[in-house]
Formats: sequence, structure tokens, C-alpha cells
Amino acid sequence: MLDIKADVETGSSLSQAFRKFPLQFDALYCNLVSAGEQAGILDTLLDRLATYKEKIIAIKSKIKSAMFYPISILVVAFVITAVIMIFVIPAFKEVFKSFGADLPAPTLIVMAISDFFVAYWWAIFSIIGGGFYAFFESWKRSE
Repeated sequence: MLDIKADVETGSSLSQAFRKFPLQFDALYCNLVSAGEQAGILDTLLDRLATYKEKIIAIKSKIKSAMFYPISILVVAFVITAVIMIFVIPAFKEVFKSFGADLPAPTLIVMAISDFFVAYWWAIFSIIGGGFYAFFESWKRSE
């Protein structure tokens, strides 16, 4: 803000001062401010831009809160599935081996997936943890 103030005090237009901060003021914002300066309606335009930004922030907030529930359901479902694959299925596998019977293909597939989870649990949880980290970092940046 102090840089913008200094630029305006030295004779730059407000839109030129805003252009030096592209992360805070995008091209549309700067162009609208420039048009408002040229038309002499900068005060009205800034009020409209403020209202627009407030609406965008409110919409983003609603979207984030709406996404929280489905994401939490997916996380819980994955944790339950992982626990079943790592702890429960291997116990059943030992019981099935003791029977000595031929197992159907879907059961063999589930057991193979369980073996994969048991062998590579660290990689699976590392990838998921990295995904959560990336997700929450992008969530923070969007605010």
C-alpha cells in the first residue's frame, strides 16, 4: 500500500501503480481502474470493484465450505479401506489358506490388492500425505 501511495504521490496514475502488483490486481482490475480514471468516475468504479471482490470472496467461501463434507467423507472412506486391506484381509487370507479350497477370482483380486497395500503402505500413505499437503497449500493460496 505504501508503494502504491508513493507512486500516486509522484504523479503516476492509480492504474499504473496497481499494475506493479499483478498478484493483487489482475489485468481486468487495472484496466477498469484506468477506464474509470479516464471517464472521471473512479469513485463509482472502485465501489463496484469492491462489491465485486466481496461477492467473489463470499462465493469462494461457500464453495470451500461445500467441498469440506465430501472431502472428509472420502478421507474417512480411504482410511477405513486401508485398515481393512492392511489388517482384516490378511487375517482372512490365513483362514482361507487353512481351508485349502479354490477361491473365486474376485476374492483373489481383493487379496492381491491387500498384499499390495501391506507391501507398499508407506508409499501409498506418502503419496496421499503429499496430495493433502498440496491440496491445503493451494487452498491457502486461493484465500
